[in-house]
Amino acid sequence: MKELLNYQATEEDNTFWMSFEDVLKNFKSLSICRVKNWEEVRIKGKYIRVQDIDDPNVEVVLSKWYYSVVVEKTTHMIITLHQEDERINGVLSRRPYIDAGIAILKRVDSDKVLTLYELKDFVCDR
Repeated sequence: MKELLNYQATEEDNTFWMSFEDVLKNFKSLSICRVKNWEEVRIKGKYIRVQDIDDPNVEVVLSKWYYSVVVEKTTHMIITLHQEDERINGVLSRRPYIDAGIAILKRVDSDKVLTLYELKDFVCDR
């Protein structure tokens, strides 16, 4: 594969070679981005930790944030939800990840009724 790609290791360009087996062993996911006419919007949400009303020993995380996107023509859209990476300088390492999920609702035409379009279960991960 190295020969086919004419790979030449140099320190100047900060590239490295990793076997596919090592990628599988060391990474949970890999994103490859091919961009054409790309637009990106990042919105920082806010989550609030509160005690459960029924059991004060249980802490619950709530979000009061909802976002609306108007799509005027058929398009390809990627919607992601991220938690701060504890490896970033300034992020508190003692702050645990929260169980986070995302529900995408769809409104057809001018109908005010929303229907569930896609649901991703809660996971406690970055």
